[in-house]
Amino acid sequence: MELNVLIVDDEPIVCKGLRETVPWDEWGVRIVGEAHDGEEALEMLTRHDVDLVLSDIRMPRMDGLELSREVSGRYPGKRIVMLSGYDDFEYARQALRLGVKDYLLKPVDIGELMFVIRNIRRELAEERAKRWRAAAVRLLSALAVGERADANHPDLTFDPDLTFRLAACLIEGEVPASPSAEPRDGGAGASGAGGAAGERAVRVEEYLGAGGILAAAVSAGPNRLLALCAFRGSGGPRDDKAVFRRMVDAVRERHGLRMRCCLSPAVAEPEALEELGRRVVKGLSAWPVMEDAVYEWADIPEPERLSVEEEAEAFRPLIEQGCDGAVLRMTADGLIARLRERRYGLDDAADFLRQLEERLSAGLPVRQALRSAAPAGGEKAFPPASYGELKERFVRALEPFVIREETGAGAEQRMLVDKAVRFMKEHYNRDLKAAMVACRINVSPNYFSQLLKKVTGRHFNDLLHEIRIEKAKELLAETEYRIFQIGRLVGYKEYKYFVQTFKRLTNVSPSRYRMMAYQARRNAGADAPAARERGNMEAGE
Repeated sequence: MELNVLIVDDEPIVCKGLRETVPWDEWGVRIVGEAHDGEEALEMLTRHDVDLVLSDIRMPRMDGLELSREVSGRYPGKRIVMLSGYDDFEYARQALRLGVKDYLLKPVDIGELMFVIRNIRRELAEERAKRWRAAAVRLLSALAVGERADANHPDLTFDPDLTFRLAACLIEGEVPASPSAEPRDGGAGASGAGGAAGERAVRVEEYLGAGGILAAAVSAGPNRLLALCAFRGSGGPRDDKAVFRRMVDAVRERHGLRMRCCLSPAVAEPEALEELGRRVVKGLSAWPVMEDAVYEWADIPEPERLSVEEEAEAFRPLIEQGCDGAVLRMTADGLIARLRERRYGLDDAADFLRQLEERLSAGLPVRQALRSAAPAGGEKAFPPASYGELKERFVRALEPFVIREETGAGAEQRMLVDKAVRFMKEHYNRDLKAAMVACRINVSPNYFSQLLKKVTGRHFNDLLHEIRIEKAKELLAETEYRIFQIGRLVGYKEYKYFVQTFKRLTNVSPSRYRMMAYQARRNAGADAPAARERGNMEAGE
């Protein structure tokens, strides 16, 4: 980092001597100008980017002490070093009290001046890096929840030679705490300052920072991180991907964990970061079809599309005739294998399974109540981490209307449960009891409890919680009701109990779910124009 210095002295020969006899270039210093009194120096500070004012004390019109007082008040981040031919303790005491960084006697000792300059350069670099990281964390926190981001903050763009890369990262497992980790600041709302998410972010910053770059990271969901890196010089290092590959190798070798990174291209225009953030987060879901653990979203292949209707034909007989769990899983295994062969990323595969589930389960009344037990394949708020997790979600979503008895008595039992579930969905916000629902379908409370457990695999209270929380998720995603109001609307009188139940069933808090749902809508909106553009291009070919 180059240090910009303004020389202030009422003697032109002193200014010339300082300019020409000191090896400023070797020290990484640029002399931006000379002033011959305090007033002229203040005027020049309005026109030049100055880091350090190197000033004499005794000058006409405005002396060095008054200049120091004005600079400290107007530009608190700028450093001041006083030069004086007077070994006067009172001058030195006043200067230091006014925030002067150092007090050197004339004639200036070159070695002493170099020591002071180097210390100031180091301090300024550390302060700028800290401010950069704080601005970067605020930017990433906004991107992680789909909010508007301030990518042009001056602390983020303090160096015009910086180029930026965004990275979405997936880490399997927990990363041990960093012994050097300090409390995280600068907008830890999405970063999850404490716990495993915070530790992963700290570790990523350490590994990337060890590569000689500016780095910041925040949590972007379960085991996911969003990182911003800034490289100095046009385009950064010749192969800045190597920095990320070294990080992936370090996480594997030191912690035994696998890590994947989806990178944006390197850009010099920070305003592009908001769009790139959405792309890398979506691109991270493509890691199973990428050969390299570190890849750019532009390298992700388009999947060879499967037909939802054709795939539904393999599952319809299972729903119409019923089957056991082994047959359902074997059929699902075949579908997942085809998705992998066609190079579907996890997000694309989740969308496909959601469409397939909608097609298969249309018209089945038990479906909506049971879906909340395990998010369907396309649940955006909880992105799957693997094909195996995706398959389990899909199988659990289909089990309620595939695995059943084929006798007439079994069909009658299912009809009773469907009627009970419909009643529970219509009155979930009341103080429902199992006996009330049993009366509605004309069976005893004891028999109803046994029947519900047999058909759905759930107890009454568990199913009621799932229905209520499913409705709460809709209200969080689609309305502006406050969280305590939503709790009451879905049947919970106590706010704390509502939050505990929501977190137990979804693994996230209501406020976090609301932010993730907002991000999912933003991402879907951002993808729509690109999809239309691809469609237009294909139509024109």
